[in-house]
Amino acid sequence: MKIFQAYELLAKYGIKTPKYKVYEIDQEFYFDSFPAILRIVSDKVKDIEEVGGIRYGIHSNQELQQAKWEIINNLQKNSIFLDINDLFLVEEEVRGTPFYIGGVFDEVFREVLLFGKGGETVSIEEDLCYIDTNAKRKEILKSFKTTKISKIFPNFKGRQYKIEYVIEVVEKFQKLFTQEEITSFEINPLVYTPNGFVALDAKIKKEKKPKYTPPRSSSIFRVKSVAIVGEGKEEVAKNISNAKLYTSTSQLPPVDLAILINPKELDILALSQAKTILILNPAPFLKSKIKKLQQSSTVLFEDDPILYFNSSLKLNLTPHSILEGEIALISQSGSLLQGLVDKALAYSIGFSHLLGEGGNFEVAGVLEELELEKNCKFINLHIHSLRDGKRFLEAIRKSSKRISLYKTTKMCSLLAFSAGAIIKEDLDELIFAPYYQEKKVMVISNSQGLADVFIKIIENHNRKLHTPKEFSNPFVTTNVKELKEVLKIVEKEDILTFLTLAPTFEVELVRELVFSYPTVIPVLFAQNSFEAVFKELQQAKRLYFNDLENVANIL
Repeated sequence: MKIFQAYELLAKYGIKTPKYKVYEIDQEFYFDSFPAILRIVSDKVKDIEEVGGIRYGIHSNQELQQAKWEIINNLQKNSIFLDINDLFLVEEEVRGTPFYIGGVFDEVFREVLLFGKGGETVSIEEDLCYIDTNAKRKEILKSFKTTKISKIFPNFKGRQYKIEYVIEVVEKFQKLFTQEEITSFEINPLVYTPNGFVALDAKIKKEKKPKYTPPRSSSIFRVKSVAIVGEGKEEVAKNISNAKLYTSTSQLPPVDLAILINPKELDILALSQAKTILILNPAPFLKSKIKKLQQSSTVLFEDDPILYFNSSLKLNLTPHSILEGEIALISQSGSLLQGLVDKALAYSIGFSHLLGEGGNFEVAGVLEELELEKNCKFINLHIHSLRDGKRFLEAIRKSSKRISLYKTTKMCSLLAFSAGAIIKEDLDELIFAPYYQEKKVMVISNSQGLADVFIKIIENHNRKLHTPKEFSNPFVTTNVKELKEVLKIVEKEDILTFLTLAPTFEVELVRELVFSYPTVIPVLFAQNSFEAVFKELQQAKRLYFNDLENVANIL
């Protein structure tokens, strides 16, 4: 699409462009808005700057004519010769702060905008944010505030910047991108002026977008009917009141969830009536039939056993006796989930739902189901692939549960963050953090140095420090009587309290302090000095730390 055609399209959506005029190659130029820019419009020119096909800072029609011949000469030096199909475009030179806006059509998230600092160094600085085309005002602002350029709003060096202009122009480009058959566009610069943004040098690629096909429905956790086939089906079904047992897959009626345990055969016609099929240890020769089943049903399978737990159904398909809790932990890696569950159980952390599988399920559908599960309060995700990014983001927006996502691709992480998810940098945070995220924090220590370092870590994670009236935060003392007094007071309140101890106390005193106040989280330095205490904490399944860095996992 030629630049003046792009300007016409932008104007259709109320996006400001500079005053411009298009001339044929043999026409005499006349323009009435200076300073002006003259550029060649030709399919023969790939990089207009490189071949000298553009002139800035023109102040009169006489200079405009001179600029025309300069451009023609520059092109000829680069073996580019113009003809009657080539055009010149004159536009007013708009001055202001350069921004950038672009659009990419992603196969997962479909239409996505990039917005931020513009200019020649945009690819070097990369001060851009991702904005979903379905994002509303609050989400747009949250995305934009991740950029450095956003810091100039509302005032910078005596100049006022109106955030309303950002919202307004982004919303217009959202509408343009979703309503037009466009697969990519780039406006650089998108100039901020006192009267709003003006789009310059627009590049738009018109192309038919792939048709959107909604994913089929599945029932992974919201299950009313369960059918079980295979070895040990009675053991699996003993706690599920509505489960039906079958000896062959050919006997299966339409159900929400079909569980196949070491299946020897797969009746595709019967199984295709199930919304979700969970296959444990399928034989290699059944893989081709599994692929056919995936055309009609959601099929979860791996060569290794899948991890699945649903406290609502009392259904546990894991090697462990899972403690019931409020966390739903979903991973597209069964082995990774296994490791997290092992660690969680070591600290008596329970779950409402577990799913560890290679990624054959629709993540957005799982979020929608968990939103309706009353026993689930926290949804923690480890994912490496998505099918429907728009639906995924919408599920995050609508969720009343706290959703935490272990960092994934840059686009997915930033879009999910703006939609309302919490992005986690460490996998352990997926099991520890939910219990402690909303609590005030108190630090008690026998070392001022340790306490100071700890406070900086807490503040870097944007946590609010709590200071009781009677004490300072951090509370630091080597006086054991004072230490016990403050521990008694803090334990009565709903505060995330860390007892941070250096090896200046005797082991017996440390043991007394740690086990007399069970709600306090010990952070003990010197592995050798406190080894006996560590063993007892492990046996009691108490949460503890032996370094400050790992404490960040629960912040």
